[in-house]
Amino acid sequence: MSLMDGWSLVLLAAAAYLAIAALARMMRSRYQMLIARLRREWRVEQARKVAEERRQRREERKRLLREQIQKRLHEAAEEQAAKEEAEAEAAKAEASKEKAA
Repeated sequence: MSLMDGWSLVLLAAAAYLAIAALARMMRSRYQMLIARLRREWRVEQARKVAEERRQRREERKRLLREQIQKRLHEAAEEQAAKEEAEAEAAKAEASKEKAA
C-alpha cells in the first residue's frame, strides 16, 4: 500500500496548480504596481528636469540682460565723460581766446 492513492495525488496536483497560479497572479500584480510606480517617478523626474532647465535658461537670460544693461550704462557714462571733457576743452579754448584778445 502506497502513501497516497490516486485521489490524493489529484488533490495535491490541483492544490499545487492553484498555489502556483495564485503566486503568478500576485507576482504579476506586484510587477504592474512596480512598473506604475517607476513610471510615476520617471514622469516626476522629467518634469523636475524640465523645470530646472527652464529656470536655468531664465537665469541665463536675466544675467545676459544685466550684462547688456551694465555695458550700455558704462558706454553712456563714457560718452557723457567724453562730452563733458570736450565741453571743458572748448570752454578752456574760448577762455584762452578771450585772454589773447
